Amino acid sequence: MYLTVLIHGEKSRVRTYDLQSDHYKSLTSEELEEFMYTSLNISDCEWITHDELPEMVTVIDTNGDEDE
Repeated sequence: MYLTVLIHGEKSRVRTYDLQSDHYKSLTSEELEEFMYTSLNISDCEWITHDELPEMVTVIDTNGDEDE
């Protein structure tokens, strides 16, 4: 199982963690959030779990600057 986290801060960043143990698959959302806070030292984030590592990630600029 993989955990992808969008970490908010002065500069937002995306991190993907490989959670190899089957233990993580049984965790609830609250338990995963506690794991991120205590073990990964991440508190202000959005996250998603997935079974396969993404082959490509597209980052979309959301600053409102549009090229015409």
